[in-house]
Amino acid sequence: MMTMSRSQTPIPELAKSAVVVAATSAKTPQRTPFDKAYDYFHETRRKVNTLATAERLWERILTAPQRRSLGNSLMEALQIHRNTVGMWKHIHQVSDQRAVIDIGEKVGFLSSSDVDWLLREGGDLPRSPEDAMDEAIHRGDLVIVRASRTVYWKGDRVEADWVKNNVSWNFLNIACELALQNKPIDRYSFGEHAAENVVTKKKSRLMRQIPHFPLELYDAFVSAGRGTQRFNVPANRIHFFDNE
Repeated sequence: MMTMSRSQTPIPELAKSAVVVAATSAKTPQRTPFDKAYDYFHETRRKVNTLATAERLWERILTAPQRRSLGNSLMEALQIHRNTVGMWKHIHQVSDQRAVIDIGEKVGFLSSSDVDWLLREGGDLPRSPEDAMDEAIHRGDLVIVRASRTVYWKGDRVEADWVKNNVSWNFLNIACELALQNKPIDRYSFGEHAAENVVTKKKSRLMRQIPHFPLELYDAFVSAGRGTQRFNVPANRIHFFDNE
């Protein structure tokens, strides 16, 4: 999934003319479909991150278990996760861009055709879980299939017995969930009583237990302070799926 950023559409070179003013004012750069999608996306983001939308999402859309996962308090959830998008990302483990689009559709800001358009222009995955997973694997992204405990990277399945090595499976899931939230991994990611060096130990265990774990992914764990690591895989390249 690709985060929308302003495209650098070059201004067409003006035809040489003796009448410079006329030539300069005759044409302006044509706005591309991406430019229009960019503006519409950010307009939707502004509407999504209002308190009114957060209240509507909390009261009408989130389930009781989802509200419990956010602390059973809207104000507390907004304080912890910063805004409506942060709350949605915590629940669904999606990118910032996908959260904006998902919420926009749920609360009625976006029609189905709007969603398809924004997903397409933003380089996002298809809505069908099966098609989305196939596309993510084809792109070479990091794909975690929870139901079957399967991991893909650069189009290949990572050889591992994730059932037997449950600790490493949980560590990878936590690392990816926090990367999607742009948060580091620290001792408190594993409970308040975890040892200070728990992250380093679990990272080392991952390499020992999963000898075919991609070195490029292992190297993506970088120090972010005492007892803290950051999993530096871009959020738009991490995808969770629950289907087989």
